[in-house]
Amino acid sequence: MKKLMIGLVALGGMAGGWFYGSPLWTLKSMRDAAVAKDSGALSAYVDFKALRADVKADLKAQMGETKKDDSLGELGTMFANVISDKVIDGMITPEALTAMFAATKGLKAVGGAKPDAANESDKDPAYEIERGLSQFRVKFTGKESGNMPTMMFARDGIGWKLSGVDFPPMPKS
Repeated sequence: MKKLMIGLVALGGMAGGWFYGSPLWTLKSMRDAAVAKDSGALSAYVDFKALRADVKADLKAQMGETKKDDSLGELGTMFANVISDKVIDGMITPEALTAMFAATKGLKAVGGAKPDAANESDKDPAYEIERGLSQFRVKFTGKESGNMPTMMFARDGIGWKLSGVDFPPMPKS
């Protein structure tokens, strides 16, 4: 009975460690792959189909918001939707994401990594992780974060994959 209790406590500790640590591990692994310019390794952490669908839906929703002020009318909006789908499909590729993540200062802050000597003066935005059992979100906070999007990750087995991005609303003109 004593061995069973010790086993259950150990199993609970491992589950808690995974719950807390696996999002951090995923972000660190993505950052390392991006810095190494390893598109293949970074791709292992991205659900491209879900990410493209999410970005398309967000863009269409934001276009719907501006549709009221759009002088092109519905025909122009339909044309813009078709064009935007092709552009998003071309933009969300392993190589493009690797370049974007490598250029993002915010990922250098993940896992306590220090900026390299060339970027010592750069301020990394703070971030917070909102955890759930089947998803987590990374929100950049603080004045250094600018208009950085919120990244959404979905569980994939015992790991995580980037499955969506929430962009801040476009400013109204």
